[in-house]
Amino acid sequence: MRRVTHMWLFLALILAGMLIVSAPVRTEDGVKIMFRNSAGQYYSTERYATLINDLINVGAEVSSYNATASLPSLDNLSQYDILVIPNPGTEFDSDEMELIKDYLEMGGNLLIMGDIQYDDRHYGKPDYLNALLEYLGLADKVKFWGTNDNGDEIKDDVSKIGGRSWQIDVSSQYFNPHIISVGIEKVAVNSPSLVVSDPSIIVATSPETSYAEDTQGNVHARGKIPW
Repeated sequence: MRRVTHMWLFLALILAGMLIVSAPVRTEDGVKIMFRNSAGQYYSTERYATLINDLINVGAEVSSYNATASLPSLDNLSQYDILVIPNPGTEFDSDEMELIKDYLEMGGNLLIMGDIQYDDRHYGKPDYLNALLEYLGLADKVKFWGTNDNGDEIKDDVSKIGGRSWQIDVSSQYFNPHIISVGIEKVAVNSPSLVVSDPSIIVATSPETSYAEDTQGNVHARGKIPW
């Protein structure tokens, strides 16, 4: 059975606000969320059905587009508060990257999600996501480690859950003060690592006992690793 793995990358530089579903909170107009789908994408909106239903139940409006088929217009996309990009199945072409950039410049918010890589299971696509970060002018601040052929996974042999070194117990002490981390006491993390050149944008790290291992079994980082 495939391990259910994903990671949430919070880019504070381009996030004017963030939707945190921790209690049934409703806004007057509701938050509007757009998901990106693409061919070969494991975490499509179908696999996020439970999450999407929960969002709708607390007043959010959720929609999606398939980048492989067609792109939404800027007028349409700009009606949404948050654009969510799960682990992409395809690379971003120039038209889509320009659309995302224009959307952000108009005040939109972006939530990028990646995935881990281990053995021959190359779920994460660092090359695709880093190309987008480069286009948006953020790669000098943060990027995903590795490539589509050799990504990584953060592990911890001490702060682990249920004997699984790839599922890390991260308590609130590893979160920095931020709107995203308000109310969080503990999370279970299964994530690739991030290369962060600007420490001020780090929201959370793994414990000191953690390490990042690539698909070849090589450990390339140890300690408190941004995820």
